[in-house]
Amino acid sequence: MRFGLLREVATAGCLLLVSFEASGMRMACARGLTAANQSARLVTNQCDNLSRLQTLADSATGATCDGLDRRIRTTYTPDGGATLTTTSMFDPEVEFLELGLAIDGAWNWKVYGSDLSGSYAGLEGLGGLEAVIGSSGVTRGIINNWFGNTVGYVGPSG
Repeated sequence: MRFGLLREVATAGCLLLVSFEASGMRMACARGLTAANQSARLVTNQCDNLSRLQTLADSATGATCDGLDRRIRTTYTPDGGATLTTTSMFDPEVEFLELGLAIDGAWNWKVYGSDLSGSYAGLEGLGGLEAVIGSSGVTRGIINNWFGNTVGYVGPSG
């Protein structure tokens, strides 16, 4: 690895130190304030042999990606707080259509129909989200506008 100081912002006294692997991909980035003499924040990217992102981590957050560069697990630890973990599950036949999301192990499922293209996942689900089933089993119907944006939902009580 080769290291290099890329720049120092004089107004904020901020230093940026970046390391690269042989192929030129950024592997780590450290930022720190010299004036306040604070410790640097280290952000680390790990890639496989094909330069696909595998993990991304710093002092408070971390992410794990699969072979298609989809973020499948994220952890976040606030200062003095408990760690929050989210896990995503994707449709195996559609590259970026997220079907399920677990927040600390409680799964929420998304129900998709035809999207704005008129077919299932033709636009990666834009406008096709029909309902969300919460971890408690409560189903909420989704209301989309003409452009496919979610503007509201209908819960069990109406």
